[in-house]
Amino acid sequence: MSAETKFFDLYDDLQSGNPYLYVELAYNRQTDWMIHIWRKNNGIEKMIFSVQELTRRRACKKALKKLKSYAKKLKNNKGKP
Repeated sequence: MSAETKFFDLYDDLQSGNPYLYVELAYNRQTDWMIHIWRKNNGIEKMIFSVQELTRRRACKKALKKLKSYAKKLKNNKGKP
């Protein structure tokens, strides 16, 4: 399974229980690939993490590690960020 698939599968799992999470995947020639994970609560947006890499695959691989860490934090806090 690719890093992209693993990342978006985990994101889907987290988002189903935390509808305030959202992901941005972006590319441009100056910054290459970027992934941002945000949460929105009571109208306030907060960036959970951001990664930047030369390839989409590497960006997803790095983001997957950070998303796993965030998922663990949510689990330990019983779903509360």
